[in-house]
Amino acid sequence: MYKYGFNILLFKILLITLLVISEVTAQKVQKPIDSSNNKNAVLDISNGGQVERESIVLAGEDINKKIKDNIFIKVETSKKECFVGEPLLVQYKLCTRLHSNSKVLSPPTFSGCSVIEMTSSEVKVAEEKINGKFFKTYIIRKVQLFPIQEGRLALGIATVDNEIKFIEQHTSSNISINKKALIINDSTFIKVKPLPIDTSKLGFSGAVGKFFMIGKVNKTNDTANNNNQLEITISGNGNFMSIPCPHIAWPSNIQPFESRSTELLDKLSFPILGEKKFLIPFICQKEGEVIIPSIVLRYFDPDTKQFTNAEIDSIHIKVAPPVHINIDALLKEEEKTEDEVTLIFIVSSIVLVITMILFIVLWKAKKKKSLRQYEKFIKSENALLKENIIAEDKIREFEIDEVSLPQVDFNKKLVLLSELADEKIFFRDAIDLCESIISSNSCIYEEEELNKIIALCNEALYSSVNTNSYLIFLRIEKVLN
Repeated sequence: MYKYGFNILLFKILLITLLVISEVTAQKVQKPIDSSNNKNAVLDISNGGQVERESIVLAGEDINKKIKDNIFIKVETSKKECFVGEPLLVQYKLCTRLHSNSKVLSPPTFSGCSVIEMTSSEVKVAEEKINGKFFKTYIIRKVQLFPIQEGRLALGIATVDNEIKFIEQHTSSNISINKKALIINDSTFIKVKPLPIDTSKLGFSGAVGKFFMIGKVNKTNDTANNNNQLEITISGNGNFMSIPCPHIAWPSNIQPFESRSTELLDKLSFPILGEKKFLIPFICQKEGEVIIPSIVLRYFDPDTKQFTNAEIDSIHIKVAPPVHINIDALLKEEEKTEDEVTLIFIVSSIVLVITMILFIVLWKAKKKKSLRQYEKFIKSENALLKENIIAEDKIREFEIDEVSLPQVDFNKKLVLLSELADEKIFFRDAIDLCESIISSNSCIYEEEELNKIIALCNEALYSSVNTNSYLIFLRIEKVLN
C-alpha cells in the first residue's frame, strides 16, 4: 500500500514537471483581444518556424492571396438552427499562419437575442487544423445567445486590422516588407425555429432548458395571522432569465404577498448552470389544516424537443388559533402608561425648578458673604496703609527731594482707592491713578506693568472676566513702592 501511494506521488510530481516545462518552452504571445471591452488591443502573432516559412514571399507569389489563405476570422456556433429561447454558443476566432500585429476595429454586435458575455481575459492560444493546415487561433469574442424571435438570425461582423511582416526572397538578398490588411468574417446566419404548440392545460412558463424544482415553507406548524414564507428553488441549466415565478393555486384562507427572486448562476458555463429562488411571504388567516396544492413548472427541453414538467408535491401546514388580544385592556394599559409619563414629566419639571431656585439663592448668599469678607479685608488693609503712610511722612520730613514729592500724592490716591467698596468706581479710579503715574514721566515706575493693570481694569469693566480688585490694589502698590 505504501509503495502504491509513493508511485502515485512520483507520477503527480512528474506530471507537474512536464506541465511546467511545456509552459516555459511554449511560444509566448501577447494577451488576446477582449473585443467586448477593448477595440484597440494588439496581438503580436508569431508561429515559430511555420511563420518563417509562410511569411517568405517567393518570386511570382501573390501577397494578397497569401494573406487571404493564411489569416482570417472564423465564426463557430454550437448549432446551425435552434428554438426560440434555446441557448446558442458563438465564438469568433482569429486564425493565422503569419507574423502580424492585429487589433480589433469593431467587435461583433447582436440583435434579436439576449447576450451573455463569455469572453475571458485569460490568454488562450490554441493550434487548430483547418483544411489540412495548422493555424494558431485566438478568441476575439465568445458569447452565449438566447434568440427571442423566430426567423433568420444574422450574427455580427468583426473587423480586425493587421500589419503583416513579409520577407521577399531575391537572388542576391532578402527584403523585409510590411503589408496592411483589413479582414472581416463571412456572414453567418442561424435558423431560429418557433416552439411547438403546447397542448397541455398546465400552461407553458417560457423556460427553455433542463430544470428541477423543490419547495418548502418556513413553518409547517403555524399560527393564524402570523408571517410565513414559501421558498421555491429551480435548478438546472438553460435560459434562467425567462423563468417566471411558478403559478400557485393559493387556498382561500391564505393571504399571499409579492414575491422576490434571487439568482446564483455560472454564466461562463454553456448552457448556463445554476439556480433561481423565489421567496413568497404569506399569512394563514384561519386555524386548521392548510394545503398548498402541488406546484408545476412547465418548460421546453430542446434536446428531446418536448415540453416537460418540474413539480413540487403539495405542502401541508397545521395552523393554530390566533393569539387573542384584549383590546380594552390594551387601551387601558396604554392610557395608564400615558398618565404615568405625564406625571413623571411634571415631577421632573418641579424638581428642576426647585433645584434652579436653590442654586440661585446659594449663589447670591455666597456672593454677599464674599463681599463682606472683602470689605472687612480692605478696611484692615486701609488702616495698615494709613499707619505706614504716617510713618513714611514723618521720615520724609527730613529727606524731601524733587522725585519723592509726587510719590506722596500717588500713595494718598492709593489709600483713597482702597476705601472704595463699589468695584466699578474702584476700577475706574485705578485706571486714572495708573495713567497719572505714567504721565508723571518718572523712571522709577514700571510703565509696562501699569499698562497691564489698566488692561485688567478695562476687562473687569467691559467684559465678563471676574477680576479681583484687591490684586489690582496690590500690583499698584508694588509699582509705587
